[in-house]
Amino acid sequence: MQDFRGNFSHRVEKFSFGPGAKGIVQPLEGEEQIDEMPLKYQYWLQVVPTDIQTSYSRRKTQQYSVRDYARPVKKGEMQGIYFKYDFSAMRVRIEDDGEYFAMFLVRLSSIIGGIYITVGIFNGAINFLWELILCRSLSKLPK
Repeated sequence: MQDFRGNFSHRVEKFSFGPGAKGIVQPLEGEEQIDEMPLKYQYWLQVVPTDIQTSYSRRKTQQYSVRDYARPVKKGEMQGIYFKYDFSAMRVRIEDDGEYFAMFLVRLSSIIGGIYITVGIFNGAINFLWELILCRSLSKLPK
């Protein structure tokens, strides 16, 4: 049997299980491997079913994690790109309770109140120090 030595350089443009969703990262997208010698590329994927629920929609999709490994081809072994995947028995549920306008107003007023109080404290401290310095300097003046 003659050994086949091909070029298995590759770039993964898009790889997902199910429809995409905002905030879901597809770790293999953009992965690029340049084959400089005969290599065997292996990708182990753990796929997790995911339910995403927002105030406006509900979507079922899958996320995955990946471990990759590239090693030189041994004699008698096939060169190539291999994907091995396993579906998890767990399900991830993501709920997004968007912030409402009233919560934004409460947080904004607390920030403004905190700034007002802090400025008042600094103003009081500066006035105290000013009066202290002014009184000491006035008491040293000849009468």
